[in-house]
Amino acid sequence: MGNQDRDALYELQEKVAQSLDDPSRLQKLTTDEINTIIEQKLFAGVWGSEKLVAARAFLVPPPNDPEHLALDAHIPNELWPQVIYSEISLVDPDVQGFGLQRQMGEWWMEQLTTTPYRYVCATVAPFNIPSLKDKFSLGMHIIALKEKYGGKMRYVFLKDFQNKVEEAFFEDIPMADIKRQQQLLKQGYVGLALLQKDSEWVVRYSHYPIS
Repeated sequence: MGNQDRDALYELQEKVAQSLDDPSRLQKLTTDEINTIIEQKLFAGVWGSEKLVAARAFLVPPPNDPEHLALDAHIPNELWPQVIYSEISLVDPDVQGFGLQRQMGEWWMEQLTTTPYRYVCATVAPFNIPSLKDKFSLGMHIIALKEKYGGKMRYVFLKDFQNKVEEAFFEDIPMADIKRQQQLLKQGYVGLALLQKDSEWVVRYSHYPIS
């Protein structure tokens, strides 16, 4: 890994961002974050015709991050070294539809089971349907819905390798109803699934799901 991976990741990120109807859905990696990911060797990619066509990157967050996702997940400070972020997933628009994001995610989750990391955290913008489906498919669940990154509304996802999530009493809430979702999350519910009902995207929230 080196400059070739760094440049390829940056170029793929720019191509994906330009293809989006709403570029704000993608929280792009900064140059420093890309450098850190490469240095931490937490980047996996798919190459085709000598160019990077898909990538999935994780990041070990700095302990002094004022927006550390462990705060949103109520993870005790002494366990923060066991937290890793699912930072970004990128698939070239020319090769979308082949399940590359899902396959890379499943590969990463398998690798993480043999590392010191217990918690995987991530953020996703509401109505970023592909990314929401991806996080749920990897066994992650919503634990917060709040403004991050300078005022952008984001779901905060968590996967705890040591706890199993089970569906108990649930309520389905339209994704557009931010206030009601936030109320349920404050009451101890978590988001476990994404559904489409009558052309409307809804999130299924369950109470007492962790065993």
